[in-house]
Amino acid sequence: RVRVRPAMELLRERLSAYSPEHVAEATGVGAATQRRLAEVFIHAERAIIYASWGSNKSYHADLLQRSLILISALRGHHGRAGAGVRFAAWYPFEGANALIPGASGTWLQRMLLRVVTPPPRMIEDSMAAATEGLGWTPSHLFLYVHGGLADAQDRDALDGALARPAARYLAEALERGWIKPRPAAGRPPRVLVTSGVNPLRRWPLPQVVERVLWPKLRTIATIDFRMSASAAKSDLLLPAAGYYEKPGIKYALSLLPYVVVGEQAVAPLGESRSEWWIMTSLAEHIERRARERGVGGALASVFERFTDGGRYGADDDTKVIDDILRASDITKGIGWDEARRAGAVRIRSSGRWGTTSGIGGSLEAGGTLSPSRVHVEGKRAWPTLTGRQQFYIDHPWFLEADEALPRLKPLPKAGGDGPILLTGGHNRWSIHAIWRAHPDLLRLQRGEPVMWMASDDARRRGLADGDYARVFNRHGAFRVQVKVSPATAPGVAILYHAWEPYQFSGWRGNMEVVSSPYKPLHFVRDYGHLRNRVFMNGPIHVPRGVSVEIERLEGETVV
Repeated sequence: RVRVRPAMELLRERLSAYSPEHVAEATGVGAATQRRLAEVFIHAERAIIYASWGSNKSYHADLLQRSLILISALRGHHGRAGAGVRFAAWYPFEGANALIPGASGTWLQRMLLRVVTPPPRMIEDSMAAATEGLGWTPSHLFLYVHGGLADAQDRDALDGALARPAARYLAEALERGWIKPRPAAGRPPRVLVTSGVNPLRRWPLPQVVERVLWPKLRTIATIDFRMSASAAKSDLLLPAAGYYEKPGIKYALSLLPYVVVGEQAVAPLGESRSEWWIMTSLAEHIERRARERGVGGALASVFERFTDGGRYGADDDTKVIDDILRASDITKGIGWDEARRAGAVRIRSSGRWGTTSGIGGSLEAGGTLSPSRVHVEGKRAWPTLTGRQQFYIDHPWFLEADEALPRLKPLPKAGGDGPILLTGGHNRWSIHAIWRAHPDLLRLQRGEPVMWMASDDARRRGLADGDYARVFNRHGAFRVQVKVSPATAPGVAILYHAWEPYQFSGWRGNMEVVSSPYKPLHFVRDYGHLRNRVFMNGPIHVPRGVSVEIERLEGETVV
């Protein structure tokens, strides 16, 4: 005999504690406003919640997203046109399979397989065995092991509901093989090659990473079309062609029924080349040097595998794109020439379900796309442990943390006991850091990094609009100009992302105070759908909600 309680009963019991008055006290949103919103949501024929990836960037992001999905499910909005919950998802390009015959998994995983080993469970066991010894690991786990972030992240992962210290959970996850840092802890990395990223701008605690990781590396190479902070501190800068200097699939986000492509508008400047040309040439030279030195294994055939036996050369960007488009379900039969003339290609289907393409919807008449429709109308099993929409998670770690069902939890005091929570958002004037230092775009704002503060918080610290402040916690500090705004919530400071470190005094940027602590529950991998598959198994980046203190810097005011 066993005692059971329906999940809905447990949910009602949990929700009973969240009266509008209690929520108002916790969030500052008035009880009347909550009730009015609830009425609108209850009686709306269709309602959609659009959250995108910004909702992923705080420590308890999973609780937020589970709550949004639960609300929509209780009202029956999933799988209907104009309703449900939308997060970011891309259309999958299965046509890249032709580039790598015999591989399995999504396009991204297949590309990784040609050079390194994809994460466990993403490929067939036979493929994993064939590439044993190589590896791939998410950047934050890599930094925990090799970049000097372990102490800070262990200390800042302070969820009071956990039964054990965060480091104990991480140790168990490593022991169980749920996560696998590569290189292993005893094998320090020697070469770092970055492309399409800017680590010293984006990584947490870059001052620690530069002090601990950089000396371990014999060669640091950056592929970029500009002098980013990371490029400036690299041994080699391989100049990449700019956005309009190379052809490519530019936009394939499943918020609209189109795949957007772009042809080369102008020739690359100077010695710059497309990333495809750079990577192909690197593979060719690595293979040649490996054979000259008698090195066997993967390195001795990396160019042959990367180019599918010479099928694709360094100048064959458009040939690669043509094959991907023609063979992908979403653009079946459409070649590069047709696509580039159209600019935006209407998709033929939503493609297969995959790691970052979990759309779960089929293309409808008129070209619209409703996420989860195949599960609601088509009754296809949901990709969960039970095959249903599942909100109760009875994994031991979730039970220990009291997160079997969604709930409100305070953010851990990452960085200390500072009374201000530093947060941010995506910048309006650039795409990440790409145009952050461009003079024309800087003229649209104050021309340098700025931080928004609530009027009362600024007044208590003697800060006026245009003053300079020091923002600090136990990890680091940076100097920034203040913008005082009554639209900013008390106890919160907002610094929009992507400023380059060299745009701050002494190259000390806003990430100097951000440790991005891991949440232990994100390591769980032995419970149905809990595999942490997005970006291949590892802790997420949580730069929002950082505890800081702010003080005025005398004599540094912008007129």
